[in-house]
Amino acid sequence: MKHLVQQALNVPLQKDFVSKVLQEQLDAKEGVKIPVFHFPLKETQDLPFHVSRSAYGSLPVYLDYKNGRTKTITIVRKIKGDLNKLKDDISKITGEEVTLRAGDQLEVKGNHARILRLYLRAVGF
Repeated sequence: MKHLVQQALNVPLQKDFVSKVLQEQLDAKEGVKIPVFHFPLKETQDLPFHVSRSAYGSLPVYLDYKNGRTKTITIVRKIKGDLNKLKDDISKITGEEVTLRAGDQLEVKGNHARILRLYLRAVGF
């Protein structure tokens, strides 16, 4: 049942990224604690790609289980623009190889949904 447990932040880049984003969030909110997981942390920057939100306002980051639920894959959908730039960013953050699939979907081996949602919110989506 290893795939059902949330993956720990084991890559130093992930730990630094999460710390930086959370500190920026606290500075922006001046210590007020509110759930902000459905809102971007800042305005969208001039990025070569765009990730659209779902009809309910959540980010299109999904988990898929294969091989009898022993293999977990994180999928990012609804991407427009320069997919290679987003692919490089995700690869740096997760430390895993990113695969481009048909229909403009990016797949990453493992459960990286939490860090990818945080990254997409941090860049303004």
